[in-house]
Amino acid sequence: MITFELAVFFINCYIFSQHNPQIAVYATYVYSKRLVFGERPHKSGFS
Repeated sequence: MITFELAVFFINCYIFSQHNPQIAVYATYVYSKRLVFGERPHKSGFS
């Protein structure tokens, strides 16, 4: 399921990758780690 936030994230990664690939790689790594550990970039109102 692709959320709006996730879509924007990938678009930003694509834009950043045009200028600095390392930024996109690092952002993808951080986001993947959040998914793996169950953390969220923004709190969704539940703990």
